[in-house]
Amino acid sequence: MNTILIVEDEALIADDIHDVTMETDGRKVVARVAAGERFDVIFCDLMMPTFSGLDVHQALSASNPEQAARIVFVTGGVFSERIADFLESVPNVQIGKPFAFESIRAIVQDYLKG
Repeated sequence: MNTILIVEDEALIADDIHDVTMETDGRKVVARVAAGERFDVIFCDLMMPTFSGLDVHQALSASNPEQAARIVFVTGGVFSERIADFLESVPNVQIGKPFAFESIRAIVQDYLKG
């Protein structure tokens, strides 16, 4: 069974994507992976108020690099120089809000093939 995780502080965005697991707090994602859960794709909001997508990526990179590589960053744009530098330094896929569901479908298919 394929598993897709959405990490998004705006639940309405994740509600539009069906048949997925949802978390609104990046710390819970790190805990789930530490407990042994694995996801084929992790769509992660980059800019969240308490534990950002950057924080999720850094934590998973240290504890489970394979899962960190499965993060797709979702962003609404405007971010700090620190975030811009981070995005340039990682190979992870990025998708901007608003996004077309066809784009999400294509990203998922690519991850499931690999």
